Amino acid sequence: MSISTASISSACSCSGSSEVHSTKAAAAENWRAEISGRCHWFPGQFDQFLDDLLPSSVPYEPMNDITDAFSSFQPVKGKEVLSYDGLIAGLNHVVSDFGDKKLHFYNTHGTLMNFPFDEFRKPNSWTYPDICVSFPGSPISSSDMKTSPWQHIAMIIEGKPTRGEDPYPRAGGVNADTAVQSARNARNLLLAHGFLSAFVIGVYGDIVRVIKYDHTSALVSPAFPIHEKAEYIQRFLWHFTHPCSPGALVAGADPTVRPLTLDDRNWVKEQLTRAKVRDIDTALKEIHKGRRVLVPSGAEGTSMRPYILYRLLDVNSRLFSRATTAWLTIEDTRIPGPDGRLIDDPEQGKDFKPKPRIMKEAWRQVVRTPEEAFYKRLSDKIPEKDRFGLPKLVCGGDLGQLDVLEWERSNANASIMSAEDRAIRLPSHPLPAASSKGKAKASQPQGPIYPHHYPQHQTFSWAIGDVKNRTFRERSHMRLVIDDVGRPLTKAKNTKELVRALRDATIGHKLAFEKAGVLHRDMSVGNILIVDEAEDGSFVGFIHDFDYSAMTDVAPGDEPELAGSVGADGLESMGVVLIFKDDQRKERTGTYYFMAVEILRSQVVHGVHHDLESLYWVLVWIVLRHTVHNLSVAQAQDVFVFGADRQSAGMKFEWVSSQVDEFEIPGNEPLTKLLRDMALLVIKSIGTKPSKPEPLTHDAMIQLFDEALASSGWPEIDFVPCQWLDKSHASVPGVMHDPSAAPKAPRASKKTGDGAPRSDAEKMPPPSEIPTSYKSRLRSKGPRSATVADSAAPSGPKPSSSSSSRKRKAEEPAQPVAGSGRSRSSKRSKGSSRSENMGQ
Repeated sequence: MSISTASISSACSCSGSSEVHSTKAAAAENWRAEISGRCHWFPGQFDQFLDDLLPSSVPYEPMNDITDAFSSFQPVKGKEVLSYDGLIAGLNHVVSDFGDKKLHFYNTHGTLMNFPFDEFRKPNSWTYPDICVSFPGSPISSSDMKTSPWQHIAMIIEGKPTRGEDPYPRAGGVNADTAVQSARNARNLLLAHGFLSAFVIGVYGDIVRVIKYDHTSALVSPAFPIHEKAEYIQRFLWHFTHPCSPGALVAGADPTVRPLTLDDRNWVKEQLTRAKVRDIDTALKEIHKGRRVLVPSGAEGTSMRPYILYRLLDVNSRLFSRATTAWLTIEDTRIPGPDGRLIDDPEQGKDFKPKPRIMKEAWRQVVRTPEEAFYKRLSDKIPEKDRFGLPKLVCGGDLGQLDVLEWERSNANASIMSAEDRAIRLPSHPLPAASSKGKAKASQPQGPIYPHHYPQHQTFSWAIGDVKNRTFRERSHMRLVIDDVGRPLTKAKNTKELVRALRDATIGHKLAFEKAGVLHRDMSVGNILIVDEAEDGSFVGFIHDFDYSAMTDVAPGDEPELAGSVGADGLESMGVVLIFKDDQRKERTGTYYFMAVEILRSQVVHGVHHDLESLYWVLVWIVLRHTVHNLSVAQAQDVFVFGADRQSAGMKFEWVSSQVDEFEIPGNEPLTKLLRDMALLVIKSIGTKPSKPEPLTHDAMIQLFDEALASSGWPEIDFVPCQWLDKSHASVPGVMHDPSAAPKAPRASKKTGDGAPRSDAEKMPPPSEIPTSYKSRLRSKGPRSATVADSAAPSGPKPSSSSSSRKRKAEEPAQPVAGSGRSRSSKRSKGSSRSENMGQ
C-alpha cells in the first residue's frame, strides 16, 4: 500500500526535480514532493521484511543477553539529542558478539555533511545525520569523518523523541520533514557507494522502523518497540552485515562494485601518464571516491570486463530517478599475480597505450528500450568509416535484465511476475522451458539457486509493496562504456569550437535517423560533447545519451523502398517510410528548456524538426550564458521559462520573432548572424497564422552552420564563465515534464539556512525527470502536484520588449501564449548569492 497522506501531498510543489534550490525551505519542499507517493509499507511482519529484502548468508541466532540493552535510552521531547548516547550504548551492546563484522556507531547530530562529491556540492543540500554507522569491522577515523564521511558510512540512524513523529503511520498525518531527512541520507548512500539499495533506521520515541530505499521508491517496515524487541534490531544488523551476495560488504551493496585500493589508485595514475593525459592531478583529485566495476560484455552479457572509475563527470542527484552518473574510466587490464594481487599483463607489451573512456551508469525505467539497443542499431547500420558525430559503444548492457533472467531460472518467487509484467521487464526473452505464464516452478529449478528472494539490479519495490499497477515505475540497472571522451559544450575553447561541435552533432543526428532509424528526442546541453583532442578530419562534437530515443521497427534499407517525400513530421526520409513501434514518439520527452515550441503547445508526434529546433535552443542557451553581449542578465534569463508550457513557448517565440534581432555579440558578427538566420528557420518551422509550417531539415541547419564557420571574424578567445550563478555544471538531466501539473503560487520564505544559496534565478529551476506518457498505461494516477518552476514562478506583469527596426513582421503564433505572470527578477536580501539551477 502506498503512503500518500494529505500532509505530504499538500506540501508537494513539483512532480520531482533535481535538488538545486534557492532557499532551505524550497529545497525541503522539493524533497517533500520527491517522496510523495513513493513510500509504501511492506505487506508483512518484520521477520518477513528481513527474510525477503535482506536475507542472511549466515543464519541468525540470538547471542548475548540484550534484554535491557536500551534501558538507558529514554528520549524526551526537546532533549532528544541527550538520548543518543544511550541509543548508541544499546547498539554497541547488541553487536558486541559480531566479531570481525562488528559495526561502529557515531553521534553526528551536529556534524554537517555535504553531498558526497565535492564538484557537485553546492547544488545539493547538506544533511546532519543523527547517528552514522560504519562498515563491518571498519571504524571511521575522525579525519575521515571530516574530509570524506560518506565513503566510510554504511547506514544512517535518525532519531525523534516521540511516536507522533513517525513519518509513516498507517493513519493520521505525516511528518514530511522527518521523511525528507531520511530520504536525503539514503540518496547520499546510494550515490557515494553505488549501492543497489540503502537502509535507514528510524527511531521515533520508543518505536523503530527500517526503510529500504532504491531509485524507484521506499519500502517501510512494520514498527516495533525498541525496549521489548531489542532482538529485532540485533537480527536486522546481523542480516545487514551478512549479505548473501558474495563479495558484498553489506546488504544492498552491489557485488559487481568494490572500492579502490591504494594499488588501484597508483596503477591508474601510471596508466594516465602513459596515455599522456593532461592535468592528471585534477583528474585524480577525488579518485579515493572512485570504484572498480564490472561491465557486461559479449553477446547477452556473457562475460564481464572490469573498469576503474576515477572521476565523476556528471550526476543526476535525484533519489527516485534514473540517477545517471557519468565517469571517466579506464579498463583494468591487470591479471591476478601469484600472490593474488593484480599485476600488469606481461603479454600487453610496451607499445600498449591505455585509453580513457566514459562510463555511463543509470537506472532506466523498465518500459523503455535499453540504451544499448540503440547503440547496436547505430553500429549495425553505420559503418565505422562513415561514423561521424556519433559515439561508439565499447561494451555494456542491462544488468537488471541479466539479473532477472538468472533469478527467474532458479527462484519460485518469480511468480510475482505476471505475463504482462515479464513482457515489460524482459521484452525480448522467451519464457524458460520449465516455467508457465512467466512463473518459474519451484520443484524444477533451472539453474543455481539465486541467493535473494528478488532481483537486485532490477527493482521490484512496487510489486513487493503490493502496488502491482505501478510496474512501469520499476527500474533496471545498466552500464555502458563509450569510446569517445569529451568535454561539455559549456567548456568550449571559444564560440567557433562550440558551433563546430553543434554542426557535427547535427550531422550525427542526420546519420542516426536516416541510416539507422533512430530519433534522439532529447537534444540538450548535456547530451552533446566536444571531443577532447579531435583528429584532423574527424568530428569535433558528438551526440550521446540515447535513453529516450525512438527506433523504427525495421532499420532503413531493410524494408522495401516506398515513394515519398519528407513529411511535416519527419517520418519519411530518403524515399523510405519510417514506422516507429507503438508510435512511441507520442510520449513527450526531452529536456524542458530545449523543447520545441510545438511540443510545448500541444500533444504532437515528436519529429526530426523538433530535435533540430532543440539544437537551436541549446546554442541560444550557451551563448546567453557564456558570451559578452548586449542583453542584461534579467533579459537573458527571461528567454527560458521552466514549467509553464504556454509561457515558455511564448518567450521562445518572442526571441525568434523579435528579440534576436536586437541581440548583439560585439566583435562576433558570424555568431550574431547565425543566431538570426537560424531564428528565421525556426519561425518557419513553428508556423504562423497565414502560412503553413516549413519543418526544419538537417541540410538547412548544416548549411547555415557551414556558412557561419566559413566566415571571417571569429574571435580566438571569447568564451566566458557563466556569472549568473555560483556553481557550474557540465550537463542537464533529461526532463519528462508533466503537462497535467497546474501552476501553483510560490510559498513565501524569508529565512535561509546557514550557507543556503538564494537566487532570483528560481525562474530557471532544475528540470524534473518524472516520465509522463500520453499512453494511458504510463499515466500516473497519484495526486497531481505543480512543478518546481510552477510554484516558483514569480508573479507580476510581463516586461515589455524594446522595439527594433529589424523586428520581424511575423504573425502571432496560431495558438495564443501567455504573456503575463513573469517579472524580470525577484528581490534578494543583501549579501545573498545566486545558485546554479541548471547546468550552465
